[in-house]
Amino acid sequence: MNFRTTLTLIILLAAVGAVVFFTRDRAAKRDEQAAESPTPAKVLDLPTAQVTKLSITPANDKPIVLERSGTEWRLVEPVSPRPIRGSSARWWTR
Repeated sequence: MNFRTTLTLIILLAAVGAVVFFTRDRAAKRDEQAAESPTPAKVLDLPTAQVTKLSITPANDKPIVLERSGTEWRLVEPVSPRPIRGSSARWWTR
């Protein structure tokens, strides 16, 4: 290698080292600040066993209502599913 190439590579290595050195400290400070931030407060502090119905009402639309029976939630509004009758009921229950 000639002198010019060697000098260029040394300057490039010094520049990359400086970038790594100075940005490493910023990332560590940012991580410390994120760890120190308080946890957000809950909107409602309810036990999940007490919640049996959930209603979401958009500003200009019909409400969406969900009800819990046991461990399963089912959609009540805007459309309540109809029971399946006839020959198709046998197909769905197989």
